[in-house]
This record gives sequence, structure tokens and C-alpha cells, in this order.
Amino acid sequence: MNEINIEKLPKYAQEEIVALRRHVADLQQALLDQRQDMPSRVEWGKAWCGGPCGFLPDDEEVAFLVSVKPEQKIRVRLKENGLYVTSDCSLQVLCESSNCFTIQERPR
Repeated sequence: MNEINIEKLPKYAQEEIVALRRHVADLQQALLDQRQDMPSRVEWGKAWCGGPCGFLPDDEEVAFLVSVKPEQKIRVRLKENGLYVTSDCSLQVLCESSNCFTIQERPR
């Protein structure tokens, strides 16, 4: 990335840019920290397009935040016979085709 001279910006903008750059660096490091290079049945990322990718341990659980207030998560774990899905909210499974479906919070 080209280094942009931020010296001419107001002090608050300089501080915000520095904080955002630090946040990006922290997120990139967190991605690298959770990367497991040993192949497993659970792969994450965009290996097909050269993006960041890696593997999770086979028994790892993945959580998706679907609502902030109240906080509700959908958790997914790969088991021997398929996916095991749990949630803090009611779930709805929408079948889209023979090999594709969406899991979402059930509307009330």
C-alpha cells in the first residue's frame, strides 16, 4: 500500500487513521494466529482465489452473530454424520436447491 502523508490532516484525523491502521494490523495478525496449516475437514478462507485461508481443528465450533441486541449467535460444528447447528434464537431452514440451504433466525 502506498504510504500517504497524513501530516497535513487535522490531528483528530491523523489519530483516527493511525488507530484504524493498528486495528487492521491486529485483525490480520488474529487471522494468522488462528490459521492451522495441518489439513483437516474444516477449511476456511478463499484458497480458490489466493486469499487468506487455513484449517480449523476437526472438532472446532464456528459461531455467527446474527443479532447484536439481544446478542444471538448461530453455532455450527462438523460432526461425523453432518452439521450440528445450535442457536440462542429460533432457527429456520430455507431449502433453496438440492444441495443449498440457508439457516436464519426465524421471524416472529
